[in-house]
Amino acid sequence: MKTYLHFLIVLFLICTISEGKKKVIVHLIPHSHNDAGWLKSFEGYYQENTKDILTNVVKALEESKDYTFHWADIAFLYRWWQDQDSSTRESVKKLVADERFIFINGGWVINDEALPSYKETIAQMRLGLDFLKRTFNVRPHIGWQIDPFGSTALTASVLHKLGFSAFIENRISNDFKDILEKKEGYNFCWQGHQVDEFKQEDRILAHILQFFYTVPETRLDRGFIDINKKSYSSKFWDQKIQKVINELKTISDDSLKEYHVMVPAGDDFAFQQASEVFHAFDDLKKYLKKKGKSKGYNVEIKYSNIYKYFEDLKAMELDFGVFKGDFMPYQETWPNWNWNDFWTGYYSTRLHMKRWIRHTFNNLESTKALLTIKALQANNGSVNFNSNTEVGIEMINNIINEAEQRWAIMMHHDAITGTHTKITEQDYYNLLKESNDYLSRAYKIINQVFEVEAERSVHEILSNATEKLGSQKFDHYTVVNPTADARSEVINITLSSSLGEKDMYSVFVDTISLNKTSEFKNVQGAYADMQDMDTMSHQTQTVRKLFVHVELPPFSDIHLYIIPCSTEKSQCESSGYRLSTKIEPSIKVQDLTIKNNAIKLEIGSDGRLRSIENLTNNMKSGLTERFTAFSTRSTRSGFYLYNPRSERITIDTGNVKMWYYELPNLKCIIQVEHDANNTRFLKTYSIDHVGLKENLEQFFLEIHCFTSEAIEISFGIKKDKHSHTSKFKTYVDDSMKLVQRPIFDKNINIEHESVHELYGYFTSPCVNGGMLLEAYHNGSKEELHQFSWANSNPIGCTLSQENQIDFMVFRNIEANDNKGIFELYSDPRTTYTSFMFRLDKDDGAYKRNFAGSVINSPLFLYQDLGISLDASRKLPSSGTIFEDIFHLSDENQGTLHGAIDVVDIKLARHTILSTVNEYEVVMILRNRFNNYLSLNKTIYHDEEGLFKNKFIDTLKRSPQSSHKFKCDDSKTILEDQRYEIETCEYLLESSKPDHFHGLAPYELAEFRLVKSATLEALDIKQKIMDGVI
Repeated sequence: MKTYLHFLIVLFLICTISEGKKKVIVHLIPHSHNDAGWLKSFEGYYQENTKDILTNVVKALEESKDYTFHWADIAFLYRWWQDQDSSTRESVKKLVADERFIFINGGWVINDEALPSYKETIAQMRLGLDFLKRTFNVRPHIGWQIDPFGSTALTASVLHKLGFSAFIENRISNDFKDILEKKEGYNFCWQGHQVDEFKQEDRILAHILQFFYTVPETRLDRGFIDINKKSYSSKFWDQKIQKVINELKTISDDSLKEYHVMVPAGDDFAFQQASEVFHAFDDLKKYLKKKGKSKGYNVEIKYSNIYKYFEDLKAMELDFGVFKGDFMPYQETWPNWNWNDFWTGYYSTRLHMKRWIRHTFNNLESTKALLTIKALQANNGSVNFNSNTEVGIEMINNIINEAEQRWAIMMHHDAITGTHTKITEQDYYNLLKESNDYLSRAYKIINQVFEVEAERSVHEILSNATEKLGSQKFDHYTVVNPTADARSEVINITLSSSLGEKDMYSVFVDTISLNKTSEFKNVQGAYADMQDMDTMSHQTQTVRKLFVHVELPPFSDIHLYIIPCSTEKSQCESSGYRLSTKIEPSIKVQDLTIKNNAIKLEIGSDGRLRSIENLTNNMKSGLTERFTAFSTRSTRSGFYLYNPRSERITIDTGNVKMWYYELPNLKCIIQVEHDANNTRFLKTYSIDHVGLKENLEQFFLEIHCFTSEAIEISFGIKKDKHSHTSKFKTYVDDSMKLVQRPIFDKNINIEHESVHELYGYFTSPCVNGGMLLEAYHNGSKEELHQFSWANSNPIGCTLSQENQIDFMVFRNIEANDNKGIFELYSDPRTTYTSFMFRLDKDDGAYKRNFAGSVINSPLFLYQDLGISLDASRKLPSSGTIFEDIFHLSDENQGTLHGAIDVVDIKLARHTILSTVNEYEVVMILRNRFNNYLSLNKTIYHDEEGLFKNKFIDTLKRSPQSSHKFKCDDSKTILEDQRYEIETCEYLLESSKPDHFHGLAPYELAEFRLVKSATLEALDIKQKIMDGVI
């Protein structure tokens, strides 16, 4: 009896103690981070690392049903998938269905967040998500951005629109992780840029890793396998678990009964020895459970599923604060150092590659648009394709997909950033070349499969012209407008050697008039032998460029034919055809002025800008141009960092040469060469004389640059202050919004050893452009002037004074920032970056700067060189689509040119309704500005209509959506800290029309041109999901 009573007392005490303990559930998230190129090439990593990781992980998961594994790098998965037999594929599909092999993020790569535009980010994400949906019928909705160097509001907005419920970030500055731990919590609702009708909808739950995505103080696999698990468990608990428990205590006022802790259990290229690593974690789990017990917790540690963790987090019913900012630039305090490293050098590292990446993306998007235009044109504007047409679309899409896969690797956070080795650099250039080769192949097959022949009169005119001009061959160019705007621009074409060394050309354009009828015209052009800087030799050379004015409707293609005069000059002149005029330059070194009816530009005899004048608004501002540099010897600058340690150098630009070209009724151009022996620049300034008003109000500048010196070079423009009362704000365009960035302040409270290092902190990623906003008093009235720019590719912009912007145009690094790459870097290629600049009032400058679309959404040219016209050759007809969708309805009158940003347009099989597998047109569109834009839902085809979808490629986000997390607007995360950003916003210019169908201000949405039955089914399903019926 006494023994039994003693047993009851002990049992009571055990239960009482257990009830008093807080329960801690540790979600181990096994994963492997696989860089798509870094120290090795993509294929090198696959063959030597990733192939074994995926093979061995699958084996380990089949050995034990307790194990789970998470994978984010879909490019590698796709590569591995091609090597697997049907048995392995079925095994993996079962593991996916059982939620043990788990996909996170789902993009082709984990993209950089500072440099890709939001269009590029969406494209690479969709590429990976589409593969997962096709292959495994799953769609990830948890983001996994664990290694990019800083985090942006753009990412939050894109993932929200892709239907994601939450995402995980890692690399934010350490001082802010400290603030989050002590005050705010590692989880918060991130309100990104406005992409929905109401800002409050633009929220997604963000989780910041409290430690890192690796295990503490050792590397997987070998170090972790061999380490003493008992002693190691204390470090693991303190760094990976206790910090999160403390955070949850703080934000819940210690009211929670149980804590859920998510612990990434992985590393770079981890789990090559998958079974051994899992067994090592099995041992560690036992010691962690004992450690937790000694701390007074009832601990459960399990191999978990990231989606399960977020479900459990939501069940805790915490109120999360709201963050309205971003985490750029990324800075890091290195152990045992007393200063910050500013991760802003990579904004301009390998600038030539950055330009080619953007060019390839423009090619990719234009090819998709061309396929859509020609397929619909060949099918009388309808998406009701027959089976033969679908076979052709499928074949061309497969080729485009090969191109997109290679391009998408360049979005990786060690590719577009330039933070990789020379061996990897060459592999990346090969991928870009292969991508463009595939797109050239796709262009040729589009013309073969969807051949709509030009009218017979076109053949006859060209036949007569070639005969009279004495030429058997000519060059053909297809010009594609992939935007929703009518375009009127002066384009330039580098004439090919296929035409021979001729001095006269006749140009014909097969275009589309305003009433949508085809017109074939012999047009006036002008050409000149102009200066160019060779990419590899860096020497100035002469190239022949032809300039022609073209006009294109939205979503259209037109065709140019260039026929050389191969007979006597007098015979060509009497042929009755217009001949392009050769322009000889003036080569005097003197003060020069170029102008049209809207803008005037002054350039001094030193080859530098003096002033800009907006003739329309009677505004003038002095401009000062400079080339400066910092030495990269004895510096903290490197592949990643921009931390100069020495005085800024003003570059002696040496001898000046100038060429002035006046192309009648087309363009005027000034070229300037600065030759300082080891450092050389070639600048080309130009303004148009014909085209859209938006284009006539701006000037263009292209800068070629090369140096063999150990320096990093910036090109700067300083705008004169209009008044002694002038105050400036500086904004940079992350491609979605103008984001205000801080101007250089040597007294800022950031630890540093040298004031020059702070230029690294005040450098921002200019993805698409930016703006200097000047406010001054004119009597009692405040005036606003905007000096804005657009740039052709991402580039680092230093806000070095309140009225000064410096663009880093070249980097040679003879120091090492010790961030993983142990080699020095000298760029062997000439860099070239193009800009548009504008001076304007109010909010017009930046709007119109983008609206010209010449830089950010260029017309794209495809070429067929040295072709001959014979009886069998068919010439393509120009085409346009969607005029009935994008017409200016009454609600859209006065809409600014460029308001609709075409993110993507393509022909794709239906992916939302399980019963539909037909091709349709999928468009992603964004309203860039602050008014409502109506689109025509019912188009003129009897059996088709336009379906609007709030999300991209999915009708509605997962049931575990972020709006079910409680966002408390009274709790502002990191309030008054320097990462709280301000964007350039304007009041609404229009009220919402009745029965509105289109784009609300700043809205990003998907539109699908589908058959009427599909439209009806989609509308019904959406109404059911929204609770309308």
